[in-house]
Amino acid sequence: MVDLEDKLRAMFCEKTGNDIIDSSIAYGNGYDKYVVNYERQRNLPVLFLQNPGGTPCVRLLPHLANCLTVTEKSEQLEKLLNDNDRQASGDEYIIDMVSQRHIDFVKSSGDYSNVGILENTYNYDTLLETDFQFFLCQHIEDFYKNNDNWLIVLSVHGGCDIRSGYSGYHVFEIQDDNSGHPPLSIIFPKILFDISGSDGDCVDSISSAVSRGCKFNGSSWLKDSKIVRVAVESGGELYTVTEIEKQ
Repeated sequence: MVDLEDKLRAMFCEKTGNDIIDSSIAYGNGYDKYVVNYERQRNLPVLFLQNPGGTPCVRLLPHLANCLTVTEKSEQLEKLLNDNDRQASGDEYIIDMVSQRHIDFVKSSGDYSNVGILENTYNYDTLLETDFQFFLCQHIEDFYKNNDNWLIVLSVHGGCDIRSGYSGYHVFEIQDDNSGHPPLSIIFPKILFDISGSDGDCVDSISSAVSRGCKFNGSSWLKDSKIVRVAVESGGELYTVTEIEKQ
Protein backbone atom coordinates (compact mmCIF):
# COMPACT_ATOMS: atom_id res chain seq x y z
CA MET A 1 0.00 0.00 0.00
CA VAL A 2 1.38 3.41 -0.99
CA ASP A 3 2.05 5.75 1.91
CA LEU A 4 -0.13 8.87 2.31
CA GLU A 5 2.91 11.14 2.34
CA ASP A 6 4.18 9.64 -0.93
CA LYS A 7 0.86 10.34 -2.65
CA LEU A 8 0.75 13.92 -1.38
CA ARG A 9 4.32 14.56 -2.51
CA ALA A 10 3.55 13.12 -5.96
CA MET A 11 0.55 15.43 -6.41
CA PHE A 12 2.02 18.65 -5.07
CA CYS A 13 5.39 18.23 -6.80
CA GLU A 14 4.03 17.12 -10.16
CA LYS A 15 5.25 19.45 -12.89
CA THR A 16 2.00 20.01 -14.71
CA GLY A 17 3.60 21.96 -17.57
CA ASN A 18 2.72 25.23 -19.25
CA ASP A 19 -0.64 25.40 -20.97
CA ILE A 20 -1.48 27.83 -23.73
CA ILE A 21 -4.44 29.12 -21.71
CA ASP A 22 -2.54 30.00 -18.54
CA SER A 23 0.06 32.61 -17.56
CA SER A 24 2.66 30.34 -15.99
CA ILE A 25 5.51 31.56 -18.20
CA ALA A 26 5.04 35.04 -16.76
CA TYR A 27 3.93 34.26 -13.20
CA GLY A 28 5.21 30.77 -12.43
CA ASN A 29 3.32 27.69 -11.32
CA GLY A 30 1.79 26.66 -8.02
CA TYR A 31 3.99 23.56 -7.87
CA ASP A 32 7.24 25.57 -7.97
CA LYS A 33 7.53 26.08 -4.21
CA TYR A 34 6.91 22.37 -3.52
CA VAL A 35 9.53 21.22 -6.03
CA VAL A 36 12.11 23.63 -4.54
CA ASN A 37 11.57 22.58 -0.91
CA TYR A 38 8.74 20.13 -0.28
CA GLU A 39 9.72 19.38 3.32
CA ARG A 40 9.52 23.05 4.28
CA GLN A 41 6.04 23.40 2.74
CA ARG A 42 4.88 20.17 4.40
CA ASN A 43 5.93 21.37 7.84
CA LEU A 44 4.49 24.89 7.69
CA PRO A 45 1.53 25.62 10.00
CA VAL A 46 -1.94 24.78 8.70
CA LEU A 47 -3.23 28.28 9.39
CA PHE A 48 -1.65 31.61 8.48
CA LEU A 49 -2.64 35.21 7.86
CA GLN A 50 -2.18 36.55 4.34
CA ASN A 51 -0.71 39.73 5.82
CA PRO A 52 -0.42 41.13 9.38
CA GLY A 53 -3.96 41.24 10.67
CA GLY A 54 -5.22 39.91 7.34
CA THR A 55 -7.56 37.25 6.04
CA PRO A 56 -6.88 33.80 7.51
CA CYS A 57 -5.83 31.15 5.02
CA VAL A 58 -5.48 27.36 5.22
CA ARG A 59 -2.47 25.65 3.64
CA LEU A 60 -3.81 22.75 1.62
CA LEU A 61 -0.86 20.35 1.98
CA PRO A 62 -0.80 20.01 5.79
CA HIS A 63 -4.61 20.22 5.85
CA LEU A 64 -4.95 17.23 3.51
CA ALA A 65 -2.33 15.35 5.55
CA ASN A 66 -4.54 15.85 8.61
CA CYS A 67 -7.81 14.87 6.93
CA LEU A 68 -6.97 12.04 4.54
CA THR A 69 -5.82 8.46 4.87
CA VAL A 70 -4.93 5.62 2.52
CA THR A 71 -6.92 2.41 2.98
CA GLU A 72 -7.54 -0.85 1.13
CA LYS A 73 -10.75 0.61 -0.30
CA SER A 74 -9.08 3.81 -1.53
CA GLU A 75 -6.30 1.76 -3.15
CA GLN A 76 -8.88 -0.57 -4.69
CA LEU A 77 -10.74 2.32 -6.34
CA GLU A 78 -7.52 3.96 -7.53
CA LYS A 79 -6.42 0.69 -9.17
CA LEU A 80 -9.85 0.29 -10.76
CA LEU A 81 -9.63 3.78 -12.26
CA ASN A 82 -6.01 3.28 -13.37
CA ASP A 83 -6.83 -0.01 -15.09
CA ASN A 84 -9.80 1.50 -16.89
CA ASP A 85 -7.74 4.50 -18.05
CA ARG A 86 -4.95 2.20 -19.20
CA GLN A 87 -7.36 0.05 -21.16
CA ALA A 88 -8.87 3.12 -22.85
CA SER A 89 -5.54 4.82 -23.63
CA GLY A 90 -3.26 1.92 -24.46
CA ASP A 91 0.39 2.89 -24.90
CA GLU A 92 -0.44 6.56 -24.40
CA TYR A 93 -1.67 5.95 -20.84
CA ILE A 94 -0.84 8.58 -18.20
CA ILE A 95 -2.52 9.32 -14.88
CA ASP A 96 -4.55 12.38 -15.83
CA MET A 97 -6.53 14.85 -13.73
CA VAL A 98 -9.84 13.67 -12.32
CA SER A 99 -12.68 14.30 -14.76
CA GLN A 100 -16.26 13.41 -15.62
CA ARG A 101 -15.24 10.16 -17.30
CA HIS A 102 -14.00 8.87 -13.94
CA ILE A 103 -17.34 9.63 -12.34
CA ASP A 104 -19.20 7.87 -15.17
CA PHE A 105 -17.01 4.80 -14.78
CA VAL A 106 -17.44 4.66 -10.99
CA LYS A 107 -21.22 4.91 -11.39
CA SER A 108 -21.24 2.11 -13.97
CA SER A 109 -19.14 -0.25 -11.84
CA GLY A 110 -21.99 -0.97 -9.42
CA ASP A 111 -19.62 -1.07 -6.44
CA TYR A 112 -20.12 2.52 -5.30
CA SER A 113 -22.97 4.67 -4.07
CA ASN A 114 -23.54 8.37 -3.37
CA VAL A 115 -21.27 9.21 -6.30
CA GLY A 116 -21.04 12.98 -6.39
CA ILE A 117 -20.60 15.45 -9.20
CA LEU A 118 -17.28 16.83 -10.42
CA GLU A 119 -16.46 19.86 -8.29
CA ASN A 120 -13.69 22.40 -7.89
CA THR A 121 -12.98 24.31 -4.68
CA TYR A 122 -12.37 27.41 -6.82
CA ASN A 123 -16.14 27.66 -7.27
CA TYR A 124 -16.73 27.97 -3.53
CA ASP A 125 -15.93 30.64 -0.97
CA THR A 126 -13.23 28.71 0.85
CA LEU A 127 -10.18 29.83 2.81
CA LEU A 128 -7.88 27.29 1.13
CA GLU A 129 -4.55 28.55 -0.21
CA THR A 130 -4.61 26.03 -3.09
CA ASP A 131 -7.58 24.67 -5.04
CA PHE A 132 -8.33 21.11 -6.11
CA GLN A 133 -10.79 19.24 -8.34
CA PHE A 134 -12.60 16.25 -6.89
CA PHE A 135 -15.61 14.02 -6.47
CA LEU A 136 -16.84 12.00 -3.51
CA CYS A 137 -18.33 8.52 -3.29
CA GLN A 138 -18.93 5.64 -0.90
CA HIS A 139 -18.13 1.99 -1.30
CA ILE A 140 -21.41 0.11 -1.50
CA GLU A 141 -20.47 -1.89 1.60
CA ASP A 142 -20.11 1.29 3.67
CA PHE A 143 -23.34 2.66 2.22
CA TYR A 144 -25.35 -0.37 3.35
CA LYS A 145 -23.70 -0.30 6.77
CA ASN A 146 -24.74 3.37 7.02
CA ASN A 147 -21.31 4.45 8.22
CA ASP A 148 -19.37 7.61 7.48
CA ASN A 149 -16.50 6.20 5.40
CA TRP A 150 -16.17 8.33 2.25
CA LEU A 151 -13.72 8.19 -0.62
CA ILE A 152 -12.44 11.27 -2.44
CA VAL A 153 -10.83 11.26 -5.88
CA LEU A 154 -8.87 14.49 -6.29
CA SER A 155 -6.33 16.39 -8.35
CA VAL A 156 -4.43 19.33 -6.89
CA HIS A 157 -4.08 22.53 -8.92
CA GLY A 158 -0.38 23.05 -9.49
CA GLY A 159 -0.49 25.41 -12.44
CA CYS A 160 -1.06 29.13 -12.76
CA ASP A 161 -4.46 29.74 -14.33
CA ILE A 162 -7.21 27.74 -12.59
CA ARG A 163 -8.41 26.32 -15.91
CA SER A 164 -5.37 24.08 -16.34
CA GLY A 165 -2.37 22.62 -14.55
CA TYR A 166 -3.84 19.84 -12.39
CA SER A 167 -1.98 16.86 -11.00
CA GLY A 168 -2.85 13.27 -11.77
CA TYR A 169 -5.62 12.02 -9.52
CA HIS A 170 -5.24 9.96 -6.37
CA VAL A 171 -7.89 8.35 -4.17
CA PHE A 172 -8.08 8.72 -0.40
CA GLU A 173 -10.46 7.97 2.42
CA ILE A 174 -11.66 10.97 4.41
CA GLN A 175 -11.26 10.62 8.12
CA ASP A 176 -14.62 10.92 9.89
CA ASP A 177 -14.86 14.43 11.30
CA ASN A 178 -18.54 14.51 12.34
CA SER A 179 -19.09 17.51 10.07
CA GLY A 180 -22.00 16.04 8.15
CA HIS A 181 -22.93 13.62 5.42
CA PRO A 182 -20.71 13.69 3.45
CA PRO A 183 -17.92 15.22 5.55
CA LEU A 184 -17.15 18.65 4.17
CA SER A 185 -14.45 20.01 6.47
CA ILE A 186 -11.80 19.05 3.93
CA ILE A 187 -13.44 21.47 1.50
CA PHE A 188 -14.69 24.04 4.00
CA PRO A 189 -12.30 23.98 6.97
CA LYS A 190 -14.00 25.68 9.88
CA ILE A 191 -12.40 28.96 10.93
CA LEU A 192 -13.13 30.29 14.42
CA PHE A 193 -12.67 33.93 15.46
CA ASP A 194 -12.23 34.54 19.18
CA ILE A 195 -13.53 38.00 20.09
CA SER A 196 -12.52 39.78 23.28
CA GLY A 197 -15.34 41.08 25.43
CA SER A 198 -17.85 38.68 23.88
CA ASP A 199 -18.26 36.41 26.92
CA GLY A 200 -15.99 33.80 25.38
CA ASP A 201 -18.03 33.51 22.20
CA CYS A 202 -16.39 32.41 18.98
CA VAL A 203 -17.81 33.06 15.53
CA ASP A 204 -17.07 31.11 12.36
CA SER A 205 -17.02 33.72 9.62
CA ILE A 206 -15.63 37.17 8.89
CA SER A 207 -19.16 38.50 8.39
CA SER A 208 -20.18 37.21 11.83
CA ALA A 209 -17.14 38.87 13.40
CA VAL A 210 -18.04 42.14 11.68
CA SER A 211 -21.59 41.87 13.03
CA ARG A 212 -20.06 41.66 16.54
CA GLY A 213 -18.29 45.00 16.05
CA CYS A 214 -14.97 43.85 14.59
CA LYS A 215 -13.81 46.13 11.78
CA PHE A 216 -12.45 44.59 8.59
CA ASN A 217 -11.49 46.58 5.49
CA GLY A 218 -11.59 43.66 3.08
CA SER A 219 -8.02 42.53 3.67
CA SER A 220 -7.07 43.41 7.26
CA TRP A 221 -8.57 43.83 10.71
CA LEU A 222 -8.45 47.45 11.87
CA LYS A 223 -6.82 48.58 15.10
CA ASP A 224 -10.02 48.87 17.13
CA SER A 225 -11.22 45.36 16.26
CA LYS A 226 -11.71 42.88 19.07
CA ILE A 227 -10.21 39.84 17.33
CA VAL A 228 -7.70 38.21 19.67
CA ARG A 229 -7.29 34.73 18.15
CA VAL A 230 -8.04 32.87 14.94
CA ALA A 231 -8.20 29.07 14.81
CA VAL A 232 -8.99 26.40 12.23
CA GLU A 233 -10.23 22.86 12.77
CA SER A 234 -8.27 20.43 10.60
CA GLY A 235 -8.52 16.67 10.95
CA GLY A 236 -10.18 16.98 14.33
CA GLU A 237 -7.44 19.20 15.78
CA LEU A 238 -7.52 22.94 16.43
CA TYR A 239 -4.68 25.08 15.03
CA THR A 240 -4.39 28.71 16.12
CA VAL A 241 -2.82 32.05 15.33
CA THR A 242 -2.72 33.61 18.78
CA GLU A 243 -1.37 37.08 18.06
CA ILE A 244 -3.38 39.12 15.58
CA GLU A 245 -1.59 42.27 14.46
CA LYS A 246 -4.10 44.92 13.38
CA GLN A 247 -3.59 47.59 10.78
